[in-house]
Amino acid sequence: MWQPLNKNNNQTCTPSQLVHLTVDQAYSRTQLGKVMVIEQFINEKILQTAAYVKAVIDKTLHYTELDRFVNDTMEEWTLIHVTDETPGSAKERVFWHVIHQFSLHGSQSLLTNLYFQSEIKTCIDFFEGIGSYPIDCIGWRPLA
Repeated sequence: MWQPLNKNNNQTCTPSQLVHLTVDQAYSRTQLGKVMVIEQFINEKILQTAAYVKAVIDKTLHYTELDRFVNDTMEEWTLIHVTDETPGSAKERVFWHVIHQFSLHGSQSLLTNLYFQSEIKTCIDFFEGIGSYPIDCIGWRPLA
C-alpha cells in the first residue's frame, strides 16, 4: 500500500499513478512558469513602451530609438517560445496592438500623423490606468 495522496483523505495510489502525478505536476509547473515569464515580459515592456512613446512625442528621443526598441522586443519575444497566440490579459492585447502598429506604420508616424499619435496615446493611457480599453484594438501574440 502506498502513502495517501492527501493527508486529509484516505485515498491511496499505485506507483504508476505516482509517476503520472509527478509528470502532470511538472507540466503544470512548467506551464505556470511560462505564464509568469510571459506576464513579467509584457509588464516590463509595457512600462518601457510608454516611456519610449512619451519621449518620442516630447522629442527628447529620436523616433529611430523606438523602432529599435520594437525590433529588439520582437527578437526577445522569440526567445520565450510561445505557442498560444491569445493574449493573457487586456493589457497584453493592447501591448501587441501597439507593437504591431509601430511595425506597420513606423515610429516616425507619432510625429507626422496626429490620428496615429492619438491612438497610441489612448493605449498608453490604458496602460497607466487613466484611460479605458481602446476602441478597435486588436492585438495577438506573434508566434515564431
